Amino acid sequence: MRPRVWPVFATYGAVLVWLLLANLAVVAASLAVTGGMRVTPGILVGTLTLNAASLAVASLVGSQLSGEPPSVRLRTGPGRLSWPAVGLGVAGLLALSQAADVVLILLGLRTRGALGFLQELIARISGPMLILTLLVAGVLAAAAEELFFRGFVETRLAARWGRWRAIGITAAGFAVFHLDPVHAAFALAVGLFLGWTTELAASIRPAVAAHVANNCVSLLQTWWPSGSASDGQRAGLLALSLAVSAGAIVLLRRSDPDRSAV
Repeated sequence: MRPRVWPVFATYGAVLVWLLLANLAVVAASLAVTGGMRVTPGILVGTLTLNAASLAVASLVGSQLSGEPPSVRLRTGPGRLSWPAVGLGVAGLLALSQAADVVLILLGLRTRGALGFLQELIARISGPMLILTLLVAGVLAAAAEELFFRGFVETRLAARWGRWRAIGITAAGFAVFHLDPVHAAFALAVGLFLGWTTELAASIRPAVAAHVANNCVSLLQTWWPSGSASDGQRAGLLALSLAVSAGAIVLLRRSDPDRSAV
């Protein structure tokens, strides 16, 4: 019997509503206690910790209810990609992320919405708080998101509907999770790449490695921005990033034992 998918969508909806309400409550309580008018780096770290813990708990509880071992249900095992292939996945995502960042800059969207808010907030971080932010936002949040989306959600959808539909639906859910049009568009592209990498590996480990690397690099770039560049230089960087990402995809595809799977 093919697995049911409605519990996955129900869990996703419940987690989304819970995190939206919980984050609003944490921010409101923190601002009331501190008397501040702006969200501080400490509040950001607190909400990201709450998000990571909630996603991890939902994934683990859901896997226990499935009747399968968590390592199987969440695909946390070693997988079938070699270390060089995992490195290609990391490089491919970093290049894709860089290309998306350049596009946002060229379109004048990099400083708007949630991305602009995060950019302004991270720029104020210093000292031990920077290390804590890298640990929470760069490592814990990325790992928890992969555990939930590519491990809990995509695994069940792939078993029911096949890999390609599962990758697309999971990436769309990942985009909606970010609750901002600009950030969601970026998250959709990232989600598609990470979902495909997960199916190649039959494991979430390469996606976790790539997501962690991407988050940490993005945070450091935001915290310590490079000097201004001309549109021509940005266009060159965009072309190079797209070429690296496309090259990584081509090379990774050669390691796919299920190229014809749908």
